[in-house]
Amino acid sequence: EEAPAAEEAPAAEEAPAAEEAPAAEEAPAAEEAPAAEEAPAAEEAPAAEEAPAAEEAPAAEEAPAAEEAPAAEEAPAAEEAPAAEEAPAAEEENKEGE
Repeated sequence: EEAPAAEEAPAAEEAPAAEEAPAAEEAPAAEEAPAAEEAPAAEEAPAAEEAPAAEEAPAAEEAPAAEEAPAAEEAPAAEEAPAAEEAPAAEEENKEGE
């Protein structure tokens, strides 16, 4: 509602998406640009407290997805650092249980 728009990027209400910096509600992991809870920072677009817009990245109302780094609402996984909610069991552990 009160967010400045960049060249060709619409502004969302809470979490805008930059080229390489998606914003999630809790803790998303991007390649080289982590997003905060409310104000993520884009390459050339400063983030306001409400909803700033990046150059060519449309923002969603809650959790927008970047080009190469989608953000989940809870625990998104980066390329080299996947985060799971719990601890997945290995195949060997399952075999031992049987």
